[in-house]
Amino acid sequence: MSEFAPTSAAEPLLITSRKRSNAGMLKFIDRFTHASAMGGALAMTGLLLLLFCVVAYGAWPAMQKLGLAFLWNNRWSVSKQNFGAYPLIYGTLVSSTVALVISFPISLGSAIFLTKLAPKLRIPIPNFRRDSDAQLAWVSPRHIVTVVSFMIELLAAIPSIAYGLWGIFVLVPFMQSTVQPAMANTLGHLPLVGQYFENSVGMGQNLFTAGLILSIMVTPIMTAIMRDVLAVTPPELEQGALGLGATGLRMARGRRCGPVPPAGRGAAAGRPGLDRQLGRRGALR
Repeated sequence: MSEFAPTSAAEPLLITSRKRSNAGMLKFIDRFTHASAMGGALAMTGLLLLLFCVVAYGAWPAMQKLGLAFLWNNRWSVSKQNFGAYPLIYGTLVSSTVALVISFPISLGSAIFLTKLAPKLRIPIPNFRRDSDAQLAWVSPRHIVTVVSFMIELLAAIPSIAYGLWGIFVLVPFMQSTVQPAMANTLGHLPLVGQYFENSVGMGQNLFTAGLILSIMVTPIMTAIMRDVLAVTPPELEQGALGLGATGLRMARGRRCGPVPPAGRGAAAGRPGLDRQLGRRGALR
């Protein structure tokens, strides 16, 4: 026993030294990760400032000649060297607003259905098993939800120019022949919003059609973000919110008694959708 005593006495020292070495390695990894994250954030900020400087440098001659009136001038004449950005700014803001109004409720409802409701559903189908007397068999649509989620991710990766071509050759003729005449007759006479539904020269190209194309483009990515965020919400927060009397909608919105950090960020997926609308205008070119 005596010759094993030194070994057993040295074991605590060896374990302590290993813990210190592991702690030092973890501190190094933590500092390296923090420095890498800060470096990436500063690099992205620097690239954004550089992009702003390049755009400002390229636009400086026009700003010197036209001044700030360039922003609210609605005339565009190349021959007279008269350029106004008001129609472009107005069309961008209005079409993006229409797209968010259409796509946000659809995306939020789809995400809630895929993550919270669909796994609990049971679909009745005819029972063909001979060892059971039941006429119907209840099947969970879990595999269908997986396929639908994959299709949503696939639609989110489609470039905006593809949605624009689809809108030109498929959606605009459909709007021209079916939807726009009815909307122009019923909503075209309204004082403030009637201009958005006008069927200009029977072409079906107006701000409502532009917003509809953008809403179809951003709905998949907004649905994917909301679904991913709602899927990782801790069930304890959801059960606690429901136990306090919150409704399912209020819980999903993340207000006060709901799962505030996860669901609130999921509902904030409208910001990436708006960014894609403003940054990828190829669908409306």
